[in-house]
Amino acid sequence: MGDATDIQTSKSAVTTHIESGVISDRLMGIDSRFDGRTHCPFEFGYHKVTFVISSYTEPAVKLKPSTFNYIMKLGMKYLAWQVLRGNMDWLFNICFSITEPAKLNKKIK
Repeated sequence: MGDATDIQTSKSAVTTHIESGVISDRLMGIDSRFDGRTHCPFEFGYHKVTFVISSYTEPAVKLKPSTFNYIMKLGMKYLAWQVLRGNMDWLFNICFSITEPAKLNKKIK
């Protein structure tokens, strides 16, 4: 997972979190595949952050830099331990369903 793998994707914490769900499924005998999903934050300064979101089948989408994205990035720093314990998966699921690369690419076109 993450930095310990040689697969062609981001090595961010979010990508590692997604990979861990696939590994958990596979250990339980559920056929699950990692789709290369990324969700990488980039900070521009002045309290502006964008997220670059992609997968193996969808081109990268860059969200408009905003203060809201900055707050989301800061919030994740404070929620990190809860996330690691699995207590925040519901929040990840909401965020990932809203920012599905295929949905975002359709909105842009």
